[in-house]
Amino acid sequence: MRSRYAFVCGALLALAVVFAPAFGAELPDRRYYVNTVFSWWPTYTDFSLFQKFVDASKRKGMNCISLDIPWTIQGDDGGCGFTEPDRRVDYVISRGMSVFVRVNTTTAGGKAPKWLTNDMLQCTRDGKVYKRDTDGGMLPSLAHPAVRDHIVRFFRDVARHYGARYERGPSGEYPVVALSAAFDLYMESEYTPDADVDYCAAAEKDFAAWARSHYKSLADLNAKWGKSLPSWDKVSLKDAHDTARELYFEFTLQRVLDLIGDTVHQASSLAVGMQTGSIWDNPHRRTMNVTPLLRKLDWLFIADGPDYNHAFSTDYARCSAPGKSVGNEIDAATHPLATGGRYFNQGVRAFEHGARAVFVANWDISSIRDNDKWPFLHFVGKIARSPAAHPRPERAIYVSTWDLINRAAAAGEYMSAYDALSDGGKQSVDVLPDCIIATNPGCLSSYREVHLPANWTIPPDVRRALSRVQARLKVAKPLVAGTLDEYGRPTEPLVRQ
Repeated sequence: MRSRYAFVCGALLALAVVFAPAFGAELPDRRYYVNTVFSWWPTYTDFSLFQKFVDASKRKGMNCISLDIPWTIQGDDGGCGFTEPDRRVDYVISRGMSVFVRVNTTTAGGKAPKWLTNDMLQCTRDGKVYKRDTDGGMLPSLAHPAVRDHIVRFFRDVARHYGARYERGPSGEYPVVALSAAFDLYMESEYTPDADVDYCAAAEKDFAAWARSHYKSLADLNAKWGKSLPSWDKVSLKDAHDTARELYFEFTLQRVLDLIGDTVHQASSLAVGMQTGSIWDNPHRRTMNVTPLLRKLDWLFIADGPDYNHAFSTDYARCSAPGKSVGNEIDAATHPLATGGRYFNQGVRAFEHGARAVFVANWDISSIRDNDKWPFLHFVGKIARSPAAHPRPERAIYVSTWDLINRAAAAGEYMSAYDALSDGGKQSVDVLPDCIIATNPGCLSSYREVHLPANWTIPPDVRRALSRVQARLKVAKPLVAGTLDEYGRPTEPLVRQ
């Protein structure tokens, strides 16, 4: 099953890489240093404060603003009122800066559309509508066909509007660099980091159809799940094997991202992307196997807190997104570990390791003016004006994607090995997930060394690719490597000939 899954995602990924340059709306080597504002903040709603925010950002060396446009600008007649977003986007562009637009299809900030009903919302396992503890925010279900239709329609309207409103500048740059999908309450494209949710009736029905098409037979399903279900009618998302749930939610996320990518590219010349929190720290994000999710998209944006391994994250993202652009977001300014030094290091490392954009998130107008508290802002702005980096390391680490999904603690093994090889992140090391190796097994021959720090889970197609380059492999734990399949069942460990 896994081989068939990898083959399909690999074939489609290859097409995405071939066609990706056609959708690039920005200069190939332009770097973006981006400040972020959200539509429910006073800094956005008060236009005079917004102007000050943009001007202060520019003085700090930033050349771009990220803002969101909520789907509540849709009227009852289906049309969109772009007056307020246009006013802000126009001002940013008038100041010689570019714009990233998060297409906000969430209820964040209380912005729920009128048509959104309870049956369209994600539910916990007990059937209750999920509500975030801090603000009561709810999540539209990506499994519900009506929700997908509304999301795609809104992306189409935003893409058409901004694709027609602005032209490329004299140097060929398009002022709206990219749109990005915002599905969850953190304004990111995940499903979802808050909790293991979306057990609504629509998801249960959709999962039943997915399971019938995904597994060869009910016997195949039972063998993989370790169950003895008597009929397909007994197959339930609530009782499914953890791996089956992960594959289904990943499929659900990919389906809507594919629709968005096709819609934006048909409607405009704009680029489009997805944003995750760190792609390795939480399996509920459904983005650890991020490569196939990007097949119709142009950008991958990731967010890291100040205590995260920024170099590892950026190399992981860069290697997971061949032919795409990568951005790294400096997150959580109120984090107790947040210091100017940590943020400076993150901004520098992200650019050095191949990111084309660095975002500053969770800031307000007062902190952006505070030279004593945030002196790093200006210096990262200078670095952003340097040519883009194109790392070509000779060493790589193979990260088992299913280790991260099924064994969250495994991330530490990989990052420890990465830190040793990269001299604490000062040098770039390629971080290769399963899908990249399965799609392009020949990539392994381009490295002097391929390190396997632990790698409990090695799918068959990846195992075959590794067997062809055994002289290059550095297997830290031969009796551990390859001892599990993606369903957690024992397999033969990787044996070096």
